[in-house]
Amino acid sequence: MGINLSNFLSSKSKNAKMIDFQDLDHVDGLSISVVSANLYNDKRDDLVMFYFRDGVNHASLYTQSKIISENIKWNLKQKSKKLIGTIIIPIWLIVFLVSVSILGEILLPSLNKFETFLFYLFGGISWVIPVLPLISWMQKERN
Repeated sequence: MGINLSNFLSSKSKNAKMIDFQDLDHVDGLSISVVSANLYNDKRDDLVMFYFRDGVNHASLYTQSKIISENIKWNLKQKSKKLIGTIIIPIWLIVFLVSVSILGEILLPSLNKFETFLFYLFGGISWVIPVLPLISWMQKERN
């Protein structure tokens, strides 16, 4: 596989021919695609996407702009934790709302306006307290 330096020195991709591109060796489990992100007036391929069939543990972004990117840690076990939390939180909200509604039907007729305000304030905020440890658990990475 030879290196064609004219590809690196010239930015005129419109004049490029298929023979000018590098011949890459086959890498099992890796697919590479080049597309246009439509960031510029002239349509040009400016985004390279890599697909790793077996997944990856880390990813990086390299660019010529002044924006700096940092490594992205991919933790495949995160998905199951977030799925569990996504199922538990709505179930908890339904149970909590039904409980508060039943409690409200019993208590609200005998409460004055200030006590009713406190009931709705406490009922509207207190559902978060049991959910916070679950959200924290969902965000922790496993090693």
